[in-house]
Amino acid sequence: MSRLSKALLALGGAVAAGCASSTPGVEGWELRGTRTVSSPVDFDVLVVDPPASFRDLKLVVRGSPLRLYAITVEPAPAGRPDTELRVGSVIPAGGEVRLFKGGDAERVERVVFRYEAASLFGAAPSVSLYGRR
Repeated sequence: MSRLSKALLALGGAVAAGCASSTPGVEGWELRGTRTVSSPVDFDVLVVDPPASFRDLKLVVRGSPLRLYAITVEPAPAGRPDTELRVGSVIPAGGEVRLFKGGDAERVERVVFRYEAASLFGAAPSVSLYGRR
């Protein structure tokens, strides 16, 4: 391998390490699970194992856009009337939906959602659940 190739690999690794600091996990977000859309209209459950309490909870979409129809956090967080969100709008790749933000920490055992790919082309969308304590 040439010196130039080695230098480019080292630079690429340094850039990747620098980019990693902008990932949700580094900012206090914990990845709790990921699902990929595998059919035209999909129904999935993300089980938080072990169950944990979070102040913030969000879904992040990657790959391609996603049309989100319903989200339910279980058990239903106390004092949060909107535990089931009916969205129906398109979330772009790289976009996110906050399930709840701030306030007291709420125990989360699972999140149930229904969605479909919003585009017929490109990579299948994936949904990742992140929580922050």
